[in-house]
Amino acid sequence: MIIENKWISKDVLTFDYKVESTQVTNIDRLNRAYEIWEHSRGLIESNQTDFHLSDGIANLKRSLNQRLQLIEDLYHLKSIKLEDKPKGYLELLEFLGVVRPFLMKQLLAIRNDIEHRDAQPPSFEKCLELLDAIWYFLKSTDYLVRYPVDTIVYEENTIIIENMSWVKLRFKFDSDILHINGRLTSDFVYDSPLENTFQMECEMYWLDETCGDVGGNKALHRFDGEMKISGSEKNILIKKLLNTI
Repeated sequence: MIIENKWISKDVLTFDYKVESTQVTNIDRLNRAYEIWEHSRGLIESNQTDFHLSDGIANLKRSLNQRLQLIEDLYHLKSIKLEDKPKGYLELLEFLGVVRPFLMKQLLAIRNDIEHRDAQPPSFEKCLELLDAIWYFLKSTDYLVRYPVDTIVYEENTIIIENMSWVKLRFKFDSDILHINGRLTSDFVYDSPLENTFQMECEMYWLDETCGDVGGNKALHRFDGEMKISGSEKNILIKKLLNTI
């Protein structure tokens, strides 16, 4: 396969954009965390003994873990190469703007104390606070896991639809590849690196000259390949993808 290198103006990333999903998660996988959460709620709200509160906390952690595992199964965030990427998973989600993990970290610490030090559970009121925190976390990530987004489409705002420039960026999370395809006028495509451009390795590339430069029309560069960007630029794009929902 012949790879052709092109450079694209970063101005295309200022176009109007939207996100797309290419799959739908099985509803049973989506609901599983809620089923565990409901069991935890029953244990905590019964407040019969410290054992019930401890078991409630344990199941609350199971509910959290189930949703975190589902996020990882869908997005493979652990395998993505990012600049200044934190090690902890909650820290990674915070880094990407998905969660604010303070109360979730408290839950994990409390659960570890109960499990490994036979510590007493926190107060009933604190257990209720943690119960609410996990419920809000599940709700805030429902769409993220129900319709896993992997594509950003950038479209030029123009009244000449036939000549409209657009690019589609698709994140192949399991292989850490950023696929790109689209069509752009010559205003945005270059044969060599210039300031404010990014590289694209084209598996398919052709110039559609049928549009020409007649009547205000411009030739269109059509392409399909892999986008090459820095780690910090990838950070920005993934944050945009995960936080546009």
